[in-house]
Amino acid sequence: MRTIQMLCTGENSLIYKYLVVLFLIVFASQSFASEDGTVLIQNGFIKGNEFRVFDNGSKNIYSMGLVDGILLSPLYGVRKSNMGRFEDCTAGMNGSQLTAIFDKYLAAHPERWHQGMHILAFVALKESCGS
Repeated sequence: MRTIQMLCTGENSLIYKYLVVLFLIVFASQSFASEDGTVLIQNGFIKGNEFRVFDNGSKNIYSMGLVDGILLSPLYGVRKSNMGRFEDCTAGMNGSQLTAIFDKYLAAHPERWHQGMHILAFVALKESCGS
């Protein structure tokens, strides 16, 4: 019980630190669309190689934070209608399930481990959700 309290309370808590990272990702890493419709995605904080060596708890927290960030996309102008399939697919998933999807994708694609985890996770979810 004490471990759970340490994870969930105070500025030094693991959850607090990951939430801070999530907000930095959401607000500092913006993507920009050009006139021809291409989109520039900024570098993320974590590469696939780094994610692979996280413990399961850290992977779960990262995975949930990443999905929470994607669910905030309408705040940045993404049409809500474009979010339907993603929302339907991830509804009810927990951190362990998201982590399993990401781990499976990484295991199948070692050639991409050096790339940003935010991109790899997006592709893994897109493939997993069938869109």
